[in-house]
Formats: sequence, structure tokens, C-alpha cells
Amino acid sequence: MVAVVLVSIGIFVSWGLAAIAAIIMIPGAISLAILARHPESTGGRSMLGISNPDTLLDPLRRPSERRGK
Repeated sequence: MVAVVLVSIGIFVSWGLAAIAAIIMIPGAISLAILARHPESTGGRSMLGISNPDTLLDPLRRPSERRGK
């Protein structure tokens, strides 16, 4: 997916912009993969302000379906 985006940017816009996008996206993807794999040891959830991941969908639920209410 990333390769398709980078090649598309390179072909249709500029190879320099594609290189900048790669420099930004690749380290970001690596750090997100590490956070997703080890959220507790890296402080990932607390860093993102998520203390209880079960409540992430509460704003999308109806008030009668929300946890603890």
C-alpha cells in the first residue's frame, strides 16, 4: 500500500516529494507498530490518554448501551 502511494506520488507529482513522504511515513509506521505490539511497556495507552480501551466506542453508542450508565 505504501509503495503504491509513493510510486503514485513520484510518477504524478515529484520524486522528491515521494522521498520526503517515505522519510516521514516509514519511521512513523515503525513506531506505531511498536506501540501496537507493546502498549503497556512503552506507555502507549497512557501516552495517548487511553486508560480503558473498552470505552473508546462509547461516543458512538446510544446512551442506553454505554458502559456504566
